[in-house]
Amino acid sequence: MRREEHGVEDSWHAEHGWVDGYGYAILAEEWRGEVGGLREIRDASAAVQPRRALPPAVAWETGERHTARLSLGDAAPDDVDQILRYRNRPEVGRWMLRARVEPEAFRRAWLEPGERDRSFVARLGDRVVGSCSIQVRDGSGQPGGPVQGCEAEIGYVLDPAFHGQGYGREIAAAGLDRCFRELRVRRVTAGLYADNVASARLLSGLGMRLEQYGVRDSWLPDHGWVDGAAYGLLAREWRA
Repeated sequence: MRREEHGVEDSWHAEHGWVDGYGYAILAEEWRGEVGGLREIRDASAAVQPRRALPPAVAWETGERHTARLSLGDAAPDDVDQILRYRNRPEVGRWMLRARVEPEAFRRAWLEPGERDRSFVARLGDRVVGSCSIQVRDGSGQPGGPVQGCEAEIGYVLDPAFHGQGYGREIAAAGLDRCFRELRVRRVTAGLYADNVASARLLSGLGMRLEQYGVRDSWLPDHGWVDGAAYGLLAREWRA
């Protein structure tokens, strides 16, 4: 079995507190000896530049929710309608776990979010540029630890009309600010298909580390089983 995951301080241990966790995996055809070996595992962050200067922090705790160019906030009905105009386009759904969404269910999820859903939309004037999903969740580990609501997973979607202008990085950085400054979580993760190099570049540029690389662990309708990856970051590392 290959080690596919090294999560930094991702597991609670009753005697030692927060410790690193490992994950191992093997494919059925490898176990049965039906293949001589898989292609070399590509680290999607290998060609990525190191962490760059971060955008100015978003003052979530004071209610001044603005980046350099965007205003941030909860979704209104018109915001959701704008997102739906591009969400199901092939170039958007290509790298999403759900390539297409059912409009009414999507609208309800945005307008009636659960307690742990802290997602937001980003606007340029009256135009929705993109959105950031934030799902607060419990940490893992032995019973009795301070794991309740201590982690969050983020994702982001951008209107294709605004690609290549730095808005995705601005939105993702604002999402990390919300997680660490307002929600006070201790750890944030983000998952992606490993071939989504643009997203890998964005996450690495924000200082997130590649913590998991799963060989053929994710399904893509057009390509079958493909490699997946996950990035992580601790609160003390953000803006350190």
